[in-house]
Amino acid sequence: MKKRLILGLAASILCLSACQSAPEIPDTPDNPDTPDTPDNPEVSLENSVVSVVIHYYRYDEKYDNWALWLWENGKDGKEYTFNSSDSYGAIASYPLTTWSDALITNGLGFIVKSKGSWDSKDVEADRFIDFSSLTKDDKNSYHIYLKTQDANIYTDANDVAKQDLEVCKFLDANRIFFVPTSEIKAYQVLVDGEAIISSEVTSNELSFTVNLDEKFTWDITKKYEVKATFANDESITKEVDYSPLYKSVAFNDKYTYDGELGAIYNKDKTIFRVWSPASSSITLNIYDNGTPTSVNATLGSDNKESTIPMVKNEKGVFDSNSSIEFEDLCLGDYEVVKLPWEPKYCDDYYVLDARTGIIECYSWGATTFDLAVKAMGIIYRTEAEAKTHRAEDYERLTGRKLEEKKIPWEPQRGESYYA
Repeated sequence: MKKRLILGLAASILCLSACQSAPEIPDTPDNPDTPDTPDNPEVSLENSVVSVVIHYYRYDEKYDNWALWLWENGKDGKEYTFNSSDSYGAIASYPLTTWSDALITNGLGFIVKSKGSWDSKDVEADRFIDFSSLTKDDKNSYHIYLKTQDANIYTDANDVAKQDLEVCKFLDANRIFFVPTSEIKAYQVLVDGEAIISSEVTSNELSFTVNLDEKFTWDITKKYEVKATFANDESITKEVDYSPLYKSVAFNDKYTYDGELGAIYNKDKTIFRVWSPASSSITLNIYDNGTPTSVNATLGSDNKESTIPMVKNEKGVFDSNSSIEFEDLCLGDYEVVKLPWEPKYCDDYYVLDARTGIIECYSWGATTFDLAVKAMGIIYRTEAEAKTHRAEDYERLTGRKLEEKKIPWEPQRGESYYA
């Protein structure tokens, strides 16, 4: 919008001869000739209108081809331009009156995108401004700070590390490639926090390809990172993206699985099987209702009847690995509990079945979790402990005294009997 500065003198008659117009301010990228419309409101941080100010930083500092798609949560959106800049980067500043009075409650959704098209998004996911987590400054504005390729929403520019690794990924199972945003003087490759490679940088390289040892074996369950130290001694650590390996021969040889997955039912039991090689653990939750409260608060339920730690096998496949019938788990006849000791493979433990008063012996058959399946009752570590506390525990659980019924013959080990 073009502006004129009128210099007025004291009297209106003198004004006709004495007034002068200041030169027109030329149109520039920082002062666009933009009509003052509801779609493109002119915003001044000096006024009292409550505004939202979105700061955006790019490593290349090129902002002309980028814009914002903004929408009030639950309503349609449209494109808005960055309308100023400062030492941090581009700025998009708009009054909250651009949207409805409920914006503070509803929240403001945003996407950083290519200007005039949907050819590119800086961050793929939709993001939302939660005004309840922000505080207005002395100019009545809410501020957030964004950084390219970073999904975080920052509230303080000082929290944003402008030095970063713009790219950090596996090229194949034995090579890591990364690109720093500025000159670095050293880097390390970390596996689960431990350095396996440390190197000083003596040249002004713009990108780095790190060759791992031939004996190195990539493991999807481990965390791989690159730590780069910049010329100003600041350092940043970034996780290595291993998604490029999904199509590699090494990945396919190690993790390809063509067996049955999902809920595998037969008359004896139901096994749940999941393929997830990147997971270190998976827990199967059995609920008493198929409808969560988030869908129907009246008819639904979030109550868990059972929680089963799944066991990881070859090819990144997890099994529920339980011989207990699925129907029994749903009915709450069995549950999985934490053992009060650290079991070893094939350890025996003993359970008082509160329904029958019978002591049953189970064998520990996994090495990952200190949990065990038990019928509703009490777990004992030894047979002697079970026999000692059986009667009192049964009465405590059921409110009934345990009736001992002597078998009318001398049973032999392994002998069958009928009840």
